[in-house]
Amino acid sequence: MFQFKTGSPAFRIIVDESRFDASNAKSFREQFDAHCPDLIQSVDIDFTRVELIDSSGIAALLNIRHRIHLPTPVSLRSSCPSVLGILQTMRLHRVFTLNPTPPTALSELTPTEY
Repeated sequence: MFQFKTGSPAFRIIVDESRFDASNAKSFREQFDAHCPDLIQSVDIDFTRVELIDSSGIAALLNIRHRIHLPTPVSLRSSCPSVLGILQTMRLHRVFTLNPTPPTALSELTPTEY
């Protein structure tokens, strides 16, 4: 469902679902709270598999933004055009960095238990 990987410099989250919606947003928030390190330089969320996002998924993303403090950047990566369009329509490009490609140096990240 979700993979959380820590490493320098990013805390990476892989959403391994085609939908990020009410069916899994609560679980996402709980798992984020359980795996989030105390000190974060940046957060990269990989949306490669996500094809649909609803208001619950967006609320879960905003929860991350509120949980960690500015100026810690939160990047949403590899969003499909429909998800990217929703995020841009909601002006979330002002809150998150929207990147079309996954982060580099993935081999440096170590998975955490979930």
